[in-house]
Amino acid sequence: MVTPPTNENNTNIPITANGSKLQSVKTFKYLGSSITEDSTSVCEDKTRLATATQHLSKLKKSWSSKNISMKTKMNLLRSVVISIALYGCENWTLTPNLEKRISAFEMRHFSRLLQIPYTAYRTNISATQEVTSMIGELKPLIQIVRRRKLQWFGHVSRHTDSLANTMMQGSLLGKLTRGLAKKQLD
Repeated sequence: MVTPPTNENNTNIPITANGSKLQSVKTFKYLGSSITEDSTSVCEDKTRLATATQHLSKLKKSWSSKNISMKTKMNLLRSVVISIALYGCENWTLTPNLEKRISAFEMRHFSRLLQIPYTAYRTNISATQEVTSMIGELKPLIQIVRRRKLQWFGHVSRHTDSLANTMMQGSLLGKLTRGLAKKQLD
């Protein structure tokens, strides 16, 4: 996959790896996540959050049960719902819009966990404080996403001879000459 062409002929420049030409595609799946040509993850993150919300609603009986402690409910939420939502988040492009969606998703699952109806006008801060008082301090989901992205970057950058590192760093073989770049004459 390449980003839109930037040369003067408006054509894609062929890329080779290990002597073979790589096929240019608009979208592909990488470890179960969709990666698109425009380098955004809008389609993937919307799909992930929607799937996690579906699984959240399937656990409705668990949220209303009086026999299950709040700590067990939170562990169930983390292991089932949040793991589905954040799968592949290392590839997401964090934008302010996505950060709002992640925060809204987090508040939605707090409201379901606490059984707060939509008609109750509660602030996000009060719901977060109530969960914190019952369970203890929680990291916000956006902070978890950022940490995972940095861990993935560190993992890839430590493998200096991998194709992923070459693509991420944009490094090429060879030496740069000293001085300014040579001007091309047309």
